[in-house]
Amino acid sequence: MSQSGNPVDPTPNVVHLPDHSARIVSNPEPVLHMRQVAGLTAGSTMDLYTGSFEFSESGGGHGFTLTINDQNDVVLIPGTAPAHLDEVKVVQPTQVGNVVLNVETACFVLRPPRPPVSTASRLRQVNATRRSPKVIAVPDFPSGEGTALAADGSWLSSLLSQSGNGTPSPRLDPASWEFLEEIRRARSAVAERQRNHHPDPEELQSRLRRLDPGLWERAVDHPLFARFAIAYASIPWEPRFDEPSKIPANLHDPISQLSCLPWVPVTANLLFGPLGVVGRRSAVLSCVRFALLSLASLSAPGDLEFSVTTGTGNADDWRWTAELPPSMFPTGSANYCVTIADGMENFEGAGFDEQAVQDNEIGLIVIGETIDDLPPYCGTVLTINDDGTCHVTNHLGQRIDGTPIGITDDYATLMAQRIADVLAGPQHLPGTNGTKPPTGATKGNGAPPPERPSPQRTVSADD
Repeated sequence: MSQSGNPVDPTPNVVHLPDHSARIVSNPEPVLHMRQVAGLTAGSTMDLYTGSFEFSESGGGHGFTLTINDQNDVVLIPGTAPAHLDEVKVVQPTQVGNVVLNVETACFVLRPPRPPVSTASRLRQVNATRRSPKVIAVPDFPSGEGTALAADGSWLSSLLSQSGNGTPSPRLDPASWEFLEEIRRARSAVAERQRNHHPDPEELQSRLRRLDPGLWERAVDHPLFARFAIAYASIPWEPRFDEPSKIPANLHDPISQLSCLPWVPVTANLLFGPLGVVGRRSAVLSCVRFALLSLASLSAPGDLEFSVTTGTGNADDWRWTAELPPSMFPTGSANYCVTIADGMENFEGAGFDEQAVQDNEIGLIVIGETIDDLPPYCGTVLTINDDGTCHVTNHLGQRIDGTPIGITDDYATLMAQRIADVLAGPQHLPGTNGTKPPTGATKGNGAPPPERPSPQRTVSADD
């Protein structure tokens, strides 16, 4: 999918404007930002103005069109690309809300333009502690048939009408529709927390610009330490009910259709074993760049440091890492070291002990061309397909298909420079007020390294 759209005049038989920043105009200011949250060039943004924007597929052809009216309502007109809004397939012009636009090889969100960056403005700190899952109260449903309501064309009824057996959206009484809507709201809240805990490249870059208090907060005892996003996908989710036995049988299938989090970050946790990334080299490097920078931005520098092992012929692929602060590379004082092995033979050739990896003394990210290039004890494997999609497999063989998260070399360089600039000036660090660095931003806090947890399912939400 093309990185940017070409604004086109909505009237027929006109020449499409080649400059994607040109406006069709009624509003001289951008009304929305289109952010790419997943794909091999994630982090890119595009200003959207009032008018129409046509997006083409990378191999040619009309992918899809977005139109924006004077009230900032956005409508997606499908083309040849397999477009979904969250997990609902778009087969006709559909209004776009606060959802993820997924075209398989890329995922986008549409948001209002970010306000100007001010050192005085701080984003709210994300509470990443584990929460008890919300328990949904099951109402007393009316007995008998009652008065049934047909599907109303809402997002919820559209989802239910796309069930695997092709049955139409069910006719349900008002209490049932409201109950399903309560489930939808609960899963939307969990999905939003998942996205906040594991920010996409543009969101992470924004937090770096704004000196967000959540940066560098994940010390060795943090519940998300050594965990980071590698892809976007729909992952399993189970709503909790106070009295599940009261749920009528006719709602079991609709509830099962809501039992997933639509297009949220899929994570790898190095405390559960190494991450292996395989596929075309350019794609693999794109994803590993973001993995490393996620760890560098969110982990307490005193608790995490990095090393890279590669062959001499591939050294230029890692030149951007020289922009990171020197303190993030082996000093011997950090509690946990993450090694990026550009080929397992280079890891072994550098004198590292594989047993130390299996004992969780060091974290490991291994890259290769095929699964045969990886050690057998990987906890998670990210396989990037030639078409730009991916699948994630954990040590139990569970697999989920999705879209990888990767960034360009230039984007990685800019992020690394920003990290170095902020950490070089403690007086500018979040939460310091010009006095001292925040918790975790100093070297070596003396906490013991974490014990290796029992293996868990990789593709799950934080809750």
